[in-house]
Amino acid sequence: MRTTCLVVGHSNTCISPLAAAVLRALGEERGLPLAAQSCGFWAKEGQLPLPAMVTAAGEIGLDLADHRARYATDERLAAAGLLLPQDGMIARGLAPIAKARPGVRLLRPLLSGGLNGTTLTDFRRARGEVLAACERLVKMLKKEQAERQALAADITVGPLAPAMAGEVAALEAACFSHPWTRQNVLDELQKPNGCFVAALLQGALVGYASAAVAGQTGYMNNVAVAANYRGLGIATRLLTELEQRCRAAGAESMTLEVRCANRPARALYEGLGYRPVGVRPGFYRDPPDDAAIYTKPLE
Repeated sequence: MRTTCLVVGHSNTCISPLAAAVLRALGEERGLPLAAQSCGFWAKEGQLPLPAMVTAAGEIGLDLADHRARYATDERLAAAGLLLPQDGMIARGLAPIAKARPGVRLLRPLLSGGLNGTTLTDFRRARGEVLAACERLVKMLKKEQAERQALAADITVGPLAPAMAGEVAALEAACFSHPWTRQNVLDELQKPNGCFVAALLQGALVGYASAAVAGQTGYMNNVAVAANYRGLGIATRLLTELEQRCRAAGAESMTLEVRCANRPARALYEGLGYRPVGVRPGFYRDPPDDAAIYTKPLE
């Protein structure tokens, strides 16, 4: 799973696009699944990069001539898993945004101080600080990647025991605006057409998925993975196991609904072979959203 890092600057015409380009180059060089983009709190959409920064970037083999400034919209901020501020001022502006979004990490600022001038000499000086900061970040992410891969090997996926209904309810409360209660979970577990699977780490629940089989169709209920364990392929393993159990129960296809705005979940389903077949307007609330309907034949 790729990690999306959003470098947030001021005008998005100098330091922030440079840092994003450096991160993309380092990620590719080190085999790190990292998507790096940039934007600015006061950017004018489409503005050209500063010529001196284009020159400074070109001196280290990076081409910023085609970069165009992007404004820091809510949508762009919401799509990032890592927020990398240009300096302390931007970090303070990003702090409440990161706090309001579980799972989003606010990183240390690129520059220890502000950008002192806009000459080529100034940008070369700032470039050195950016290169050092990006190198530290990539090393940290590579270390975390290795640790998470080792952790993923210890996670098992299998049937969900009724004794774990309380843990499921707690996970639901952490992931959804309208979660199932413990009693809801127990009620669903007792239904003869229900299919529940769990992801366990040393006996503790870190993810689960459920569906109900009616006729020849498996209807997906919920899929949830604890925030600290996302990006390890757990959801894919849960859905694969769930599909197998639904097929064993007589299902020939699966169907599900997902928020139209939930792009990571939609990408996950599409990667597993689900295809959009329709939309239910206004299906979700808190926040309001339409539901995209997906189906998949079970072979």
